[in-house]
Amino acid sequence: MRRIVYAGLEVFEVLESLESSPANPTVDEEVRKALKSLKPELRSIICSYYFDGNSIEEIAAKNKLSEKQVSIFLRLAKKLLRNLLNNFVKSRWRIKVKGKCRVCSHRKRKTIDRMLIAKANDETWGAFGKRLAKVTGYNFQPPQILIAHLKHIATTKESGI
Repeated sequence: MRRIVYAGLEVFEVLESLESSPANPTVDEEVRKALKSLKPELRSIICSYYFDGNSIEEIAAKNKLSEKQVSIFLRLAKKLLRNLLNNFVKSRWRIKVKGKCRVCSHRKRKTIDRMLIAKANDETWGAFGKRLAKVTGYNFQPPQILIAHLKHIATTKESGI
């Protein structure tokens, strides 16, 4: 079950040192809880791929799905598991899990943070998004991404502004 915990690219540095260590019941329990919270279809596909060692083609044939659908379901399941295990991974190994927020991982994050903080109250999110797209070259849609990031920087002192 350890394979799911290390699915994110951000923890590969730690993988080598932990790979040789014996199984940890706490890790196994957290992964089981996260797997149980997935929809049965996603759980079945991800377990079949990672634990049973079936290929995408085999899973597609077994579940009467296209290979594209299986790939999409695997990607979705990994993303959900990464989000579900995010806090556990952070607290257990003191690893900052990236990729959860498109704004946090953007190369112009400081510029985006400054613009968000300086956003006028009377400016609509649509107009702000267009202005931001001109500066960053990326269209953050839907605007809820920016709103969530604004709340994130308000609650943490990570912005460094």
